[in-house]
Amino acid sequence: MIDKKHIITVLAIILIAVSGAGCMDAIEREGEYITYTDQMDREVEVVEDVESIISISPSNTEIIYALGLEDKLIGVTDYCDYPPEVEDIDSVGAYDNPSLESIVDKDPDVVFASSEHTGGPVEEIEGKGIPVIVVKPVNYENLLGSIELISNVTGVDEAGEELVNDIAEHMNDIKDIVAEYEERDVLYVTWADDPMWVAGQGTLQNDLLEIAGANNIITQEGHTDIGYETLIDINPEVILITEHSGMTVTELLDESKLEGIDAIDNEEVYEILEDETTRATPRIVDGVNSIVDAIYDIELE
Repeated sequence: MIDKKHIITVLAIILIAVSGAGCMDAIEREGEYITYTDQMDREVEVVEDVESIISISPSNTEIIYALGLEDKLIGVTDYCDYPPEVEDIDSVGAYDNPSLESIVDKDPDVVFASSEHTGGPVEEIEGKGIPVIVVKPVNYENLLGSIELISNVTGVDEAGEELVNDIAEHMNDIKDIVAEYEERDVLYVTWADDPMWVAGQGTLQNDLLEIAGANNIITQEGHTDIGYETLIDINPEVILITEHSGMTVTELLDESKLEGIDAIDNEEVYEILEDETTRATPRIVDGVNSIVDAIYDIELE
């Protein structure tokens, strides 16, 4: 949750040299700042009136657009590909290795990063005097929290509240619809070759399955691998794959090692869009709709 502890007037001159960062000087900043607590429980001071933003996470980029902040976005990574108009924004490098020099040159008021960037890019960027807000997009609750956090940092609190309410309302409507149907055992597959890489408890995909009225048949926490033989034992009724799972629906249905599994024998293997169900963005609304359509043959808008 966001902790606005104080507003102070500061002149912060940070002279921390980051190993490998060359001779780039730290950026001098002044003005009124607000202290926020990000989703890694880090206290970060950000200028009160944010005018320029860099996002080094595709999910954060989508949220920034959904909040109507695209005019303040001055840098993204090569992996930020939605919405399509994001192609017009300058790239600051790869998701896993953003260019520190490019970020410093652009001198943003704030950088929005992912928890995967801690232990490297986050510390390097902050070492140059640029504040970094880190979100942890691991589940549905954190998604709503990240929207709230980003909207507060950028001064569009009302837009953030409206977006959160819209998403929550849609999800509640879906829960009401699927409550009339019998719960089904579902497997969400990220990688389909043996051993499969699947979504377990505590993941965003698990939350989406629960909202869609399904039982995630994987009881382990997080993402985990599972062999075909074990898959036969747990016997899912429905298998969901994505366009990047390494196998098509037809290939999976034709896999002789999976004969006897209800989802295979009954041809209940469905492909859904990966980004709508793996990125913690407002598009999870479309992802849940696709899951409900696949599991219960209900088309939702």
